[in-house]
Amino acid sequence: MDAVYTPLMKRGRSESVRVSDASRRYGARMVSLLQRYCGGEFEFWARCKRAALLWDLVEGTPIETLEKSYTANAFQGVVSYGDVMRIAEATRFHLCSAHQILSTLLTEHPDFLISLDTVLKRLEFGLPEAALRLTELPMVLTRGQYIALWQAGCSTHEEVAQLSDGQLMACVGPTAAQLLKSPQKRPVHESV
Repeated sequence: MDAVYTPLMKRGRSESVRVSDASRRYGARMVSLLQRYCGGEFEFWARCKRAALLWDLVEGTPIETLEKSYTANAFQGVVSYGDVMRIAEATRFHLCSAHQILSTLLTEHPDFLISLDTVLKRLEFGLPEAALRLTELPMVLTRGQYIALWQAGCSTHEEVAQLSDGQLMACVGPTAAQLLKSPQKRPVHESV
């Protein structure tokens, strides 16, 4: 993952805050593991920045908030939507490879493999675990729409169906709301 571009402010020490960001989310032991085999403090800060950013992404933090929180200043180290998605996709790519290896080695630990599947799906959609069932809706929505539905108290198709038309439109917009409410017009959900 060190080869994955991570916007970093390299003047001054403002990015050192990423160590405490990662520590608050994962604990001091994990942060000490992130420090192993680093080529220097900037590489360590980048690892901590990626780790903390991914945590916030899969917890449902809006992209705009991530961009603002993880940008050091407007001139250097600016984090954009593309940076967030690149980090998430690269992590998912490497984790998928590890998952394939572990699934052959750890056949006696299905719970671990299932939890790893959940992590992969959370990375794919950028959603909290409680909101993942929304990805089973009969149409694909944006991450923002899934999060809006989850924040409205929905985590299943049945709960979405119980929303009023106004609530549903506020969450997903008029076009998606109409498609979700009209059973005869529902597109087939493609599994990813």
